[in-house]
Amino acid sequence: MLLVIFLQATLLSIFFPMVTPVNHFVVPNLAIIVLMFLCIFREDKNIVLFAFVIGLLKDIIFGTYIGLYAFTYGFIAYWANITFRLFIDKSIIVFVISVLLGILSFEFIIWGINSMFGLIDLSIGQSFDRYFWGSVLLSSGVAAIVYQPVITLLERRGVIFNEE
Repeated sequence: MLLVIFLQATLLSIFFPMVTPVNHFVVPNLAIIVLMFLCIFREDKNIVLFAFVIGLLKDIIFGTYIGLYAFTYGFIAYWANITFRLFIDKSIIVFVISVLLGILSFEFIIWGINSMFGLIDLSIGQSFDRYFWGSVLLSSGVAAIVYQPVITLLERRGVIFNEE
């Protein structure tokens, strides 16, 4: 997971930016996608603690202040655990919609906390135009593309079993 965060924060920012209409770039949020994969197959409360620790490490290494990503990753993992327990069908549609809502929640929480402390001067509308839509759509697209290969890989390794 730390490797995923490192790739997202360094290499993907250089080689895979998607330029939005107002010349701000976004990259797919691989950490949330991997966190969603963990939540869809593990369904235990330790994932929330794991997400909190990963967020705390991201705060220490890449963050402006301590606690922002720790709280946000923990919250997203808690929400995903509840969501995936409600839906028995773990299809690509449920997964992509969960990633879409998870990324949207992540971006909104980050914006809300940063604006509450006066670290950014963007309104919610400006943030949607500059960051939210690009991040949400790009991450959801990546999640849709990697879902089936990851499921196939996990089935071959015996981690999950095809229930059909």
